[in-house]
Amino acid sequence: MYKVRPGDFIILTEVLRKSEEIKPTQHAKRLVFEKYGILGTNIDRILTAVYYEIMGKLGIIDKNNQGDSWSSSEHISCLEGYDRVPCI
Repeated sequence: MYKVRPGDFIILTEVLRKSEEIKPTQHAKRLVFEKYGILGTNIDRILTAVYYEIMGKLGIIDKNNQGDSWSSSEHISCLEGYDRVPCI
């Protein structure tokens, strides 16, 4: 069983912060894991599982990862603008 180290919290915190700046979130995760030299290691698997658990609970996993595309007409038709009816 893997014991969580203090450095793991630092890595996860940085990944979560980067995920808000960089999309898709997997790219942000890979950049941070590469920075800390854990990309592709056993620690990568464990921290990735924790990361996606946190992201899932926060509800901010990219819509494209779930197979739902934000470019569908139902979302575009609800955009407010000078030539669109306000969304209700």
